[in-house]
Amino acid sequence: MGATDDNGAVPEGLRDLQADLERDLEGEVRFDRWTRHLYSTDASIYRILPLGVVFPRSEEDVSRTIRLCAARGLPVLPRGRLLAGRPDGGRGGGDRFQPVPGRGGRD
Repeated sequence: MGATDDNGAVPEGLRDLQADLERDLEGEVRFDRWTRHLYSTDASIYRILPLGVVFPRSEEDVSRTIRLCAARGLPVLPRGRLLAGRPDGGRGGGDRFQPVPGRGGRD
C-alpha cells in the first residue's frame, strides 16, 4: 500500500493513523508527498518513499509513534541521530513510518 493515491490524498487506512498521531503527539506529523520525498533517501543509492514522517518532540512522542504503528502492523524506521554509529545507516523506508528526531524543538 502506498502512502498516497494518484491524487496525493492519504488513503483511508492511513488517515486514521495520521489523525491518531496528530492527536497524540506534540511533534509534527507529515504524510504529504514532498516531505515523504525528502525522507525517501539517505547518502546511498536507495530511494524508497516512507508512508509518513514524524518529527518527535520528546521520547514519549517516539514511544507513542511506535505503539500506534505497531498496533497497525507498520514497521518504524528511525532516522537522524537515533542512527549514530549504526552500520546500515537506516537505509530503506518504504512501507515504514519514519520518526526524525532533533527537529521538534527539544534537542
